[in-house]
Amino acid sequence: MSVWKSYGTQRWAQRCTPSSENLHPTEGDLLCPTLPGLPGGIYHYLSRYHP
Repeated sequence: MSVWKSYGTQRWAQRCTPSSENLHPTEGDLLCPTLPGLPGGIYHYLSRYHP
């Protein structure tokens, strides 16, 4: 990790950027409850498939 960020009582680490132009693929996972129009579950986001 390269730096620690904080907001209020929350604190998290940010990783180093592997590309100086920030052109690396980004992925994320979301664990969410049932929401209006969206069933609860674990959702995976992979930016290379985003139009």
